[in-house]
Amino acid sequence: MNKYLLLTTMAVLLFAACKPCDDPTNPECKNYCDDWRNPDCFNFCIDSLNPACPNYNPCFAETRVSADFWIIEDGSWGYLTLTDTLYRDTVYSTDLIFQARNVRNDWNYTWFIGATTYKGPRVSLSFTTAPVLERIPIVLVVSGSENATCFPDSDGRDTLIKWFVISAPSEPFTAKWHGYRDGNRQDTTSFELFRNPLNGGLFVGGTVVDFDGVFPTVTEAAIAFRKYLFVTTCCNQIRGLILRDPAKVGDFDSVRITYSFPGTDTFQIDGRRAR
Repeated sequence: MNKYLLLTTMAVLLFAACKPCDDPTNPECKNYCDDWRNPDCFNFCIDSLNPACPNYNPCFAETRVSADFWIIEDGSWGYLTLTDTLYRDTVYSTDLIFQARNVRNDWNYTWFIGATTYKGPRVSLSFTTAPVLERIPIVLVVSGSENATCFPDSDGRDTLIKWFVISAPSEPFTAKWHGYRDGNRQDTTSFELFRNPLNGGLFVGGTVVDFDGVFPTVTEAAIAFRKYLFVTTCCNQIRGLILRDPAKVGDFDSVRITYSFPGTDTFQIDGRRAR
């Protein structure tokens, strides 16, 4: 063999042997990656609806017929919109919304509320004449088509009953509240709400000490069992939300107030009902 040809062949082989292996699909390379859950790997595939993926699940997007629903307080007033889901089975507002959690066009929704039957996934009713402190049942029956392969034990029908209680006429927010602002326990403040003695309407009055001035009369207020949304009158136009039991532990003597002035950041007060 020609010695030049031999040298050339040896140089090519030597170069190939020294070339780094950076093919992530080659098991012999250091950067080889074979994990379908790793987005950096060549075989990355986590789409549950893709038959080519290891985690393919043909039932992933299927839904079993369910009659689960929300009970929502509609505490809106004037132009203020305030809704809140049922908390501890109790409502303050007597305007309620019943909303199915799973809505499909090929399912049938039937509500049994009192002596009346309603159709559709959403019902809005007023309970202004309903008895207070009595458990009121709401029944939803849902029927419809579903994937029999995914849910072989289902008959395509589900029924659920939930209860709620209208709280006794009271003033859950009419009180003096003491607390501190923006997480600084040294920056204390007081807040008071009361009814307007002239018309006895909704909560319409309040006074604040060290609240960047005087908190004027509340002109609009929307109320639910835990929430009080307000807007003030006069020059500073304070807007805010008072939330009872912010930690959801049943402590209704605790309160969190968030408020702002036009063009300012939101401020926060954490406090308790004054004894």
